Amino acid sequence: MRANKIVLENDSQRYLIEGSQWTSLSQGQWQNSAADSGGSFALVSDFGINPEFRQVYGDRRYSKFLLLKELRDAGEAVSNSELLVYQTSRVDKLNSRMLYSLVSRADFEQYQALVKKQGSQAQLYSLYTLYAQAIKTHGGRGACAFVFVFPGSIDIAVVNNGIIESFQSLSGLSSEQLYQPSAEVSINAVADNITTQERIARLKLSKLCVFELLDGDSQWIEQLALKSGLEVQSVPVQKVTVDGVDKRSTVAPLLKKVSVFDALGGQSRKIESISRSWLPAVAVLVAVICGGLYWYSMGLQQDIRRSEQSLLVLNKELRSAPAVDAIEKVDYQGQLEGIESILQAGIHDNYFQLINKVAEASKIRNPVIYDLFEINYPQAQAGGKVVLDLAGFIDSGWDRPLAAFDKLSSRFAQQGFVLVKSAIDTEDNGLSFAYRLELTAEQ
Repeated sequence: MRANKIVLENDSQRYLIEGSQWTSLSQGQWQNSAADSGGSFALVSDFGINPEFRQVYGDRRYSKFLLLKELRDAGEAVSNSELLVYQTSRVDKLNSRMLYSLVSRADFEQYQALVKKQGSQAQLYSLYTLYAQAIKTHGGRGACAFVFVFPGSIDIAVVNNGIIESFQSLSGLSSEQLYQPSAEVSINAVADNITTQERIARLKLSKLCVFELLDGDSQWIEQLALKSGLEVQSVPVQKVTVDGVDKRSTVAPLLKKVSVFDALGGQSRKIESISRSWLPAVAVLVAVICGGLYWYSMGLQQDIRRSEQSLLVLNKELRSAPAVDAIEKVDYQGQLEGIESILQAGIHDNYFQLINKVAEASKIRNPVIYDLFEINYPQAQAGGKVVLDLAGFIDSGWDRPLAAFDKLSSRFAQQGFVLVKSAIDTEDNGLSFAYRLELTAEQ
């Protein structure tokens, strides 16, 4: 998460995070604190609710549709609810497990409006995106119990090889109860819950991963490990200063792993935020519609030619500069980095052919808008694979958005791309998608 300032909100607790400096905020204070953030601001909130977990039966590609239908049929979701999905784990071909939350649409739109006032680069995130990041990073091997400890909640997940098998929020428990002299009752409650979930999931747990927003007393973790019979797995920790008091946080490192693509804003906000923070290097960001990729390809070739000329001029000026202080008065470094990034994009012979292949594949009936266009070239040129990451939006309205996605996928296959993985998400006027594609370097 690239932000000069972050406000993290959990229950009634709010912190303004600036690097390792944390400041407690009262309600409404964060708006004034964010005003001078230079546009680089993030709000991370739990929206005052706990996450939920459910197994969904049906094709994984349509799991969000199926979950929403189940929730509506059960009366849990209504038309004014916003469904936020944080992790979808495939069990088998027709079974998925999902970590999600239902937020009041009125509350959600209020949060979006507050963040929008902070500038074009300000983004809104769910606190529970950090859960998915923790599980992705530390839950890949074996069976492990994850305990997430916050001022307003304690959540426990049983994970096997990166897949959530069971999840529960412990109502009535919070971090403060684990740090008190009479914490044994609360520690026993957490240990009993882990044992119960282990039995339900029919697993044999071996590890314990604990993530605390701010540590209070590490002894409780040792007691929990002893009572549950699990080995504590070490996780990254960051030293922070909270209102002038030194503390530690194992949640803070997770914030660094969250990207703008995890943000809850609309497509246009994500595009603008990324375009301001990324250089057009080999990882190239474009926001174009179908054939616009051809125009981008031609424009980049012109940029490369201009950059080559600019590089010659800059090198000449640097050699003739009389002193270092004269160089420091001009942002040569910034100019050189920008030029280098443009030149880097054109060093591979097949770069423009690849752009054109994507443009050709994108010629479907519905407009296709690309937010992300990232190319990773192989280290070894011979026989290597070019990996292409794409993210974008199909403007299909409600007119068979999945059919449009399937058509786009087949068009990529016709152009010689091999699909490694994909993801989709429906929106009011179309469908968001993400691809990872491979192409033989010689193609």
